[in-house]
Amino acid sequence: MISKDGTEGIMARASPASRQVAFIIMTNGMMTASPLTAIINSLQLNIRDSSNTSSEYILPDTLYYNRQTSIASKQIFRHTANASYENQFDSTFSMKLTVDGGNDHKITDNRYATEARAIDSSLVNEGTRTVSTSGDNSTLNGNLLLRKKLPKKGRTLSFNIKENYTHSTTDGFLYSSNFFYSKFASPDNQIVDQKKDYHSQTSMLDAKLTYTEPLSKISSLIANYGVIINNSSSDRSSFNRSPGGKYSDLDSLYSSDYRFNIFTDRAGLSYSLVKKKLRFNAGSNIGITSFSQTDLHADTASKRNFVDWYPQANLSYSFTNQRRLGCGIMAAPSSPPFSRSSPC
Repeated sequence: MISKDGTEGIMARASPASRQVAFIIMTNGMMTASPLTAIINSLQLNIRDSSNTSSEYILPDTLYYNRQTSIASKQIFRHTANASYENQFDSTFSMKLTVDGGNDHKITDNRYATEARAIDSSLVNEGTRTVSTSGDNSTLNGNLLLRKKLPKKGRTLSFNIKENYTHSTTDGFLYSSNFFYSKFASPDNQIVDQKKDYHSQTSMLDAKLTYTEPLSKISSLIANYGVIINNSSSDRSSFNRSPGGKYSDLDSLYSSDYRFNIFTDRAGLSYSLVKKKLRFNAGSNIGITSFSQTDLHADTASKRNFVDWYPQANLSYSFTNQRRLGCGIMAAPSSPPFSRSSPC
């Protein structure tokens, strides 16, 4: 709907799989783009799959025939939204803000049946396994950029802050029953009956202030300073079924609960030169990071401090608008995500 009095209105289009909303504004009877735009989407997926697999294992002294049958179903309900706001307040100051987020609700059910037979077709082992889960994964991201042109031509100051947040919860059950056969004993039946509770959360805040000082008409010096705060948690708990029928016995072998806190101070200086078709820039950032890890199950903690170096240099020459020759070097150390640091 577009209002006639110059206020903001909403124009929407909808389909069974998605919905979109866009904001527009009318000024003096003319429709122009609003500084604010937003889009909303919804999606539903239903997936069902089945497979049969046969294989042979040839060992030095024997041979096995393996067969596996699986049936899998998955339902995904996805809702996402994003919005942006951009404004040039005057000839020297501008702002741009973008936000996006969403939620995935996923339901899965996987069933497996396996068997292994010897060369004489006798059973070696057979089993069934059922894994069912229900979970939600939510995200929220934001990015704010402020730019200010200072009185001297080429001198600028900008501030950029980014935020990323994810939260995931999954509850499910694992049940498996396996029989192992022997010619000289009764079949051995091994059962695993567990409830799984997984919870993870990550929040990251990255803020950077950048200052540009012109040295001449073709060159400038760029200085920046920023901080990064990255906090994560991962709680992965497995509970065995007790004789009373409740899932209350924590299995310490397949459970973990970690907290990670990372704080980084980072500063850098670079030189930039643009002369007709030639472009060159070189510089480096240095980051001082404090890392702490807490194991809540073992009641232990560890801390580390380290320095990262981020050198970079680029040189390019443009022959035409479509042809360019360039070379560059960049180094950026990275740490594994907290989920890889968790043992299960």
